[in-house]
Amino acid sequence: MTRSTMTVDPGRTSPWSLSARWPQAASRTASMVAGATWLLGILTVASALLPPDRARLRLLTELLPYQAADAAAAVAAALGVLLLYLAGGLRRRKHRAWVAAVVVTAVVGLSHIVKGLDVEEATASAVVFALLLGCRGQFQAEADPGGRKLAVRRFVQLVLLGTGDPDAERFFAWADAHHGDRFRAWLRFDNGRAHRIEAGADFFLMPSRFEPCGLNQMYSLRYGTLPIVRATGGLVDTVANYDEATGEGTGFMFGDLHPDSLANTIGWAVSTWYDRPDHIKAMRHRAMLQDFSWARAARDYRDLYLRAYERRRGHGFAG
Repeated sequence: MTRSTMTVDPGRTSPWSLSARWPQAASRTASMVAGATWLLGILTVASALLPPDRARLRLLTELLPYQAADAAAAVAAALGVLLLYLAGGLRRRKHRAWVAAVVVTAVVGLSHIVKGLDVEEATASAVVFALLLGCRGQFQAEADPGGRKLAVRRFVQLVLLGTGDPDAERFFAWADAHHGDRFRAWLRFDNGRAHRIEAGADFFLMPSRFEPCGLNQMYSLRYGTLPIVRATGGLVDTVANYDEATGEGTGFMFGDLHPDSLANTIGWAVSTWYDRPDHIKAMRHRAMLQDFSWARAARDYRDLYLRAYERRRGHGFAG
């Protein structure tokens, strides 16, 4: 069994404050790239609809048949419309839109050559292609809203205790050796140490694939260590997801079983720790008041039995 806990560095300012400027610059760059792509789409559609220059076409047909030029014109028109669509995704800094735009722009440049030796349009395609490649970093950041992964790397310390898959143990040992200021691994079983670590951390990570019940999230709630869990099994039953609007909840929850989901949810917890400390304090108090004792379970079972008995017999239990 492996337990992971997390602490936030109190000596640093909010990562969201530090990263507030670069998303604005990235957004401006993305808008510029999207505008250039949109203009190339308009140019490509217009060029496909207009007849090619006769002199250039005569030179081209010495190398290629007329059918190739006609097909290239049709392809260019379709790709021009696609570029207009992709410009919207680029404006929103979608990584997939960037990948598609790079491929489409390259094909558009080739189609301009084949359909009529349109050197000007092909040059414009090359310029947009180079612009897309030069700004690729702005679109890779789209999967990291608000710099949450940046916050995880710079503002979080992780402690892991336990044993498990040998490959995972080797990776965690490597991480401990190379990033000891941010990550430490105790690759052995030590129940007392595990409880002390869990009690002393700010957050407890439990990104389970499946979890029929789960005990550690209940331990962390009692310690006031807010759990970060995946929405599955007993974790859903015992952890109430945080609501930013009201401050309600006892932890932070994500659904997708994906590293980005975990990193973004950790970033969500870190931003709450920095920007809404009153919510964190209230959540800790609420978490420590949770009752998962056998006394409560027995009362719930008794009430369930009495309701079932009354529904079945038509009257309450006489005893």
